[in-house]
Amino acid sequence: MTEYNEGFFYSGQVIGIIKETRTTEFFKKTFGKVPENYKEDFLPGSLENATSFEYPVQYKALDISRFPEGPRTLNPSPELGRLLVEKAKEFEREGVKVISTDCGFYVYFQDEIAEAVNIPVCTSALLMVPLVSKLIGKNKRVGIITWDSRVLSKEHLRRAGIDESIKIAVIGYEKWREKRSPMFHADARLPPEKRLEMLEEDLVEAAKELTQEYPDIGAIVLECTAFPPAAYAVQRATGLPVFDVVMLLNWVCHAVVRKRISPV
Repeated sequence: MTEYNEGFFYSGQVIGIIKETRTTEFFKKTFGKVPENYKEDFLPGSLENATSFEYPVQYKALDISRFPEGPRTLNPSPELGRLLVEKAKEFEREGVKVISTDCGFYVYFQDEIAEAVNIPVCTSALLMVPLVSKLIGKNKRVGIITWDSRVLSKEHLRRAGIDESIKIAVIGYEKWREKRSPMFHADARLPPEKRLEMLEEDLVEAAKELTQEYPDIGAIVLECTAFPPAAYAVQRATGLPVFDVVMLLNWVCHAVVRKRISPV
């Protein structure tokens, strides 16, 4: 194998991310309206922005036109899971070393995808919750800020490995999302500085509301792949450890693409 950078033994795309195409039906189902002249431009730090990662990234489009809600429903379609498996197998054939998805709710299909390939699959930051719970101790609670608490079902949580022995508290972004324009955080018509400011403002409010209601929270997990750019602001506001999917992917990449240490 050829090397890239110093001491790495693998050359190629390390991370493969299955990314939904945003359709008219998606906007109608999620926001009730379709923005005019919308063009995506995700903030640095989000999973959808390749500069967020320490390793090369490849994105593969997933057509969810037949499933406009995607996995953000109480009963995601089994057919959606089969499409994800197909994309994952394509990535594996192309030499990708780690697979992810662009919505934390795809954890619903975590086992199905992971069992279909021979490389690590990280569908969601929710996979970190059992580990985070161990890190902070069983007497503390893991706070979860999710895209929509109304459709984050017990089954989604169970498939992430979160059972009743793990203390959690969940707050949904839906209350804040309703006062913003659709997908504002990725709307290229708005300056990135403004988008980050709005996202930080919203998530800090959510985090404060959550920690005030549950003072035993010892750490926060950001479920949504668009939330990591605001992680710094959430940590500064709460003083708590903050975990997200970009952190998870970079961590797993360190395992699959090791770098030789310098002996001196």
